[in-house]
Amino acid sequence: MSKRSGLIVAILLVLAPTTARAQLWLTPFAGVGTTGDLTEATVGVGGGGIVGGELDLGYTPTQLLDEIPAVDLDVSMTTLMGNLLVRAPTGSVQPYGSGSIGLMRVTLSADVPILAGLRLGSVHSNELAWNLVTESPSPG
Repeated sequence: MSKRSGLIVAILLVLAPTTARAQLWLTPFAGVGTTGDLTEATVGVGGGGIVGGELDLGYTPTQLLDEIPAVDLDVSMTTLMGNLLVRAPTGSVQPYGSGSIGLMRVTLSADVPILAGLRLGSVHSNELAWNLVTESPSPG
């Protein structure tokens, strides 16, 4: 096969019709929390069209009172949220709204090691979680 016929075959393969598929947007996230002086922090990544959706699974462990050896208090939170996003494509300023609903599980366990390893036990609570947001960002 000559170079010319090989090039023609390659071009025909590239230009051959295929089945149309919707594009999948995958937007991973990561976050850091603190029990210190942080009062508010937000990080977000987005993409897609006018309407979008997200599924969020998060786990946040916290060890409270670490500096006190007499008490071991552990708190963790697990969330599973589904989110719907809608934006208005109105030019450089695009207001949007977002709503999510899901489940939140909070677990607390407490031990007092200095009292012969006294284990006070653990409790957990399953709750409905929701969030509504609207925003009109300024043009940047």
